[in-house]
Amino acid sequence: MPSRYNCIYLCRIDQIEYWKKRLELQNYAIYKIEIYDEPFKSRDILLPKPHESYNSICKKTKIYWQYNNSKNFEDDEYLYEGKFKILDKI
Repeated sequence: MPSRYNCIYLCRIDQIEYWKKRLELQNYAIYKIEIYDEPFKSRDILLPKPHESYNSICKKTKIYWQYNNSKNFEDDEYLYEGKFKILDKI
């Protein structure tokens, strides 16, 4: 599994507005890239919140890392460790 600390976070073009609002960033750059390996896909909604119980955090963490769904959701997140090529700045 990719390291959430060392990876880059990717999203589909149709998710850009969602993530701009969700992350509440003022200064950012968005790039269109080409990747050469499969990214890890999960959902932001599955990340545990700090106020949750230990048991709930363990359960949600397991679900997050074992996520396997081919449907696309607005809160999908893609983690990627690997080579990529920058195609364009959006």
